[in-house]
Amino acid sequence: MQPSVRSTNSDAATPSTLVDGWAETSPERFALSDQWGCESWSGRLAARLTWEDIRDRSTALAARLSRLALGPGALVGLCLANGSDWMVAFLAVERAGLTPCCLPVAASASDLAVAVEAAGIEAIITQAIIGPLRPAETVCTVAGGYYRLRYILGFGPGLPDGVTELASTSRMSSRSVELPTHAGRSRGIVTFERYGEIRRPVLRSYPSLIAATEVLVAALGPERPGETLITLLAPDDLKAIVSGPMLSLMTGCGIEAHGLFSRAGLDRSVLSTRDARVVAPGWMEVALRRHVPACPRLILTNDAPARLPDAEPGLDTVDVLALGESAVLAAPRREGLAAAIETMTGVPAGLRSRLRLRVGLEDGRIHAGGLAAEVSRLPGAVSGKLGGDAIERDAPTPFGFERTSEHVIGILSLA
Repeated sequence: MQPSVRSTNSDAATPSTLVDGWAETSPERFALSDQWGCESWSGRLAARLTWEDIRDRSTALAARLSRLALGPGALVGLCLANGSDWMVAFLAVERAGLTPCCLPVAASASDLAVAVEAAGIEAIITQAIIGPLRPAETVCTVAGGYYRLRYILGFGPGLPDGVTELASTSRMSSRSVELPTHAGRSRGIVTFERYGEIRRPVLRSYPSLIAATEVLVAALGPERPGETLITLLAPDDLKAIVSGPMLSLMTGCGIEAHGLFSRAGLDRSVLSTRDARVVAPGWMEVALRRHVPACPRLILTNDAPARLPDAEPGLDTVDVLALGESAVLAAPRREGLAAAIETMTGVPAGLRSRLRLRVGLEDGRIHAGGLAAEVSRLPGAVSGKLGGDAIERDAPTPFGFERTSEHVIGILSLA
C-alpha cells in the first residue's frame, strides 16, 4: 500500500502528533528499522518498529525525561547515530516539552564544547559506541568543562561513569505510558549554522520544519517517496532531518536508518526492500549508480555553494540543496533545480507561500522567505533562554546566484 501524506493544516502539528496520527490509523504498519549489521559497530541489537511502537517508546522515554529538573523548553542535545534510538529520543524530547538540539556525533570534544555552550544545552542523550567513535566519552569530557550541562543519558553497552543508561530501543517497553500533566510544549528544533569553524545555533518552529518538509514532498510529486526510505545521512542538520525522519513522518513511509556506512549493508537493504528510495549525499551519486544498480530511485542532498545538476528527463531522482540552515530547495531531476529556483524567485512578496526567494538589490544575496525559511538565531541561548522575538523572515543568506545570460547554474558563497 502506498503511503499518503498526513494533513498538517494546523499550527499545532508537531513530529509527535504526526506519529500519533499514523499510530491511530496504521498501528501495525512498518515505520522504522536500524540497518542490517549495526550490532557489529554499536554493540546494540537492531530494532524494527511499527508506528505504534514508536509512539509508545517515545512516550515512555518522555516520561523519564520529564522527571529531570529541567525547565520548560530546555535544550536537550541529541548526540546519536542515525537510527531508531535517535528517532525515539527526538520525539521523546518534544513530548516532554523540551527542545531537541541536533549535535554532530563525530565532532571532537573541543568542537562539541563550542556547540554545547553556544546553545546553552543542559542535557545530552548519546551512546557509547559508533564504530571507532566513543561519543559518550566525548560528551563527558565536555561536561567536565561546562557546568550548565547537568544530565548525560546514553544507550549502551559500555557507557562511562557519570552517564545514566537508557534501555535500547529494541528492548524498551512498548507499554503505553501517560505523560505527567506538567509536561510543557516544545518550542521547535535547534540545528547549527556553519560559518567555517563557527557553529551558530538556530531554532526552527515545528510549523516551519513541516513547511520545509512540504517543499520536498511537493518535489516528489504524486509518486511520493515509496514504501521505504533508506537514509545514509546523519540527522544533524536541516537537509538530513527533512529528507529522512520528517519525510517519513509526513508521508507514513517506512525508514531504514544507516548509522555507519557499509557497502554490504546497503546492497542487502536495496535488494531486500520493495519500492525503496535511497537518501544520500550528492557526492555519492556516481558510486551509487555504478556499484548499486538496483537503487535507481534517489534523493540526493547537497550544501550551497554548489553547481546545479543538469535536468535529466526520465531519471527518478530528487535533488535537495540546502542554503545553510535557512532553507532547503528541492526539485525532481527531470525538471531541474534551476527551474524550481526560477519559480520560487517569481513568487510576489505579499503572496502566502511555503518558500520564496529573492535577490537583494544592494548586496546580491539570496533572501529566503515564507514559513519554510523562518528561524530564530537564539540570542539568549548562551544564558539558557531561548529568544522568543527574533524570528527572521525574508532573511539574507550568505549565498548568491551564479547565472548565465538565461539560467541559474549554481549557488555562490558571498560570505
